[in-house]
Amino acid sequence: MGRGSRMLRYISLGVIILTVGKVFLYDLAKLTGLYRVLSFLGLAVALILVSLLYQRFVFRRPAEARAPLVPPEAMQ
Repeated sequence: MGRGSRMLRYISLGVIILTVGKVFLYDLAKLTGLYRVLSFLGLAVALILVSLLYQRFVFRRPAEARAPLVPPEAMQ
């Protein structure tokens, strides 16, 4: 089970989804007023950062699988 294991990637994604669901449904429900708003904004920022890290490190495609933005013929 190495770094490129597809099953591990999806398990880690599931754990993150469960954690976010717990925070959103259980923890934020106990807060009121400004604390709820600030916690909701903090959760949003954390989710954006996690999604960027996932795209960059976890679900990264190999370099040869990426399509170039400019065809090689146009670069000459």
